[in-house]
Amino acid sequence: PPDVKDVQSVSQNETSITLQWRSISNISSYFLVYNETNNTVPATVENYVIKIISDLTSMTRYNFTLFAVFENIKSSGIKYTAATVPPMVTGVKMTERTTTNVTLVWNVDKWREWTYILYFQGINVTFQANNFSLHKLSGLQPGTEYNFSVVTNFFELNSKAYEGVIVTRVIVGSVTAVLLFGLLICIAVFVYYRRSSIIRLVLVVADRPSNRLTPFVLYHSRSTLFSSGTKKLGKKPKVISAAKFSSHFHRLSQNDNMGFSEEYEVHRNTQQTQFHCL
Repeated sequence: PPDVKDVQSVSQNETSITLQWRSISNISSYFLVYNETNNTVPATVENYVIKIISDLTSMTRYNFTLFAVFENIKSSGIKYTAATVPPMVTGVKMTERTTTNVTLVWNVDKWREWTYILYFQGINVTFQANNFSLHKLSGLQPGTEYNFSVVTNFFELNSKAYEGVIVTRVIVGSVTAVLLFGLLICIAVFVYYRRSSIIRLVLVVADRPSNRLTPFVLYHSRSTLFSSGTKKLGKKPKVISAAKFSSHFHRLSQNDNMGFSEEYEVHRNTQQTQFHCL
């Protein structure tokens, strides 16, 4: 009988290969040999014969010999080579990371005839297998997330892709700025909600002739004052000197700022308030 024509592998995975060839009319069967294994394949009336060879080893090359058989007579035979798909990359990790660089490494088998392909930012980089596979990704942006994938390539077949994510380090100064900004926001919120209990008793202005800072002292006249739970009007204004202001402020801040609250009530009911500079 004539030899088989148009032999090809139409699909393969890590453990199987699917072969296809054109049918021959008026023959008994086909005889497929590989790795000292003999398989008889029935003839078919279809245009093509399909044979799945299973229980194979991952990332292995197989040499097939295919015969057409007619009444126990074989054709001269045709040879065909196909391979199974390699396994997925394992042990992928980062060994170095900076604000602009990341170094990736993964497990390899240096005795295998395979290569690795790294897909990153639209670029494909191919590596030969050796004791270990290492690649440095540079020119990155600080504090940025990047996606990448790695495949094993054997006999022009790619393994299932290992997909991962890398993140570059952030610039320390930017983190500090964010923390300081958050702290300022907290202080602003605190002052806003406590503003009713904070009374400014000292104003500081510039002394123009000498360019020095001179404290202003605030006092009031005809104010409504509290004395033993009763209000008294027309009491002589109380003057607070700059030297005594520290002790006066401390006294008002005692008992959860009680003095400030009383002072606030006094000023709120004051008919006339005067400001004098000492």
